[in-house]
Amino acid sequence: MIGEALCLVLGDSNALKVAPFRPQCENVSVNGIDSNAIRAMAPPDKGYKLVIVSMGGRDRAKSGLPENLAWVRGHYRQARFAWIAPVAPQVSTVIVAFANAHHDAVVQLADYPTHGGHPLHPEDVARALPE
Repeated sequence: MIGEALCLVLGDSNALKVAPFRPQCENVSVNGIDSNAIRAMAPPDKGYKLVIVSMGGRDRAKSGLPENLAWVRGHYRQARFAWIAPVAPQVSTVIVAFANAHHDAVVQLADYPTHGGHPLHPEDVARALPE
């Protein structure tokens, strides 16, 4: 379905875990990368209706996370967005504030059972995201 997908799952290991539960979506996610790498691998806009993004879990101070969030959102201008906020409170706070400022959906992994920062049941996270 790649090339015809109406949605995109983009991001880090949490996106990689959620993607199998969204088989209708194009999956561009890689384990263990920061928001700079996610921005660099973002595919061209193919007219996606929904973009699901997980980023920030590997970011450090002054990593450019706010700028990368804004760049990704601007890159897919016509899409609705859903963000997966990592467990780390300092990063989650940035993502939740960004999502709320843009009236985007956001799922916080801190609300789910996790191990090592990853959801134990990624299918539950996938169900909480908009269609």
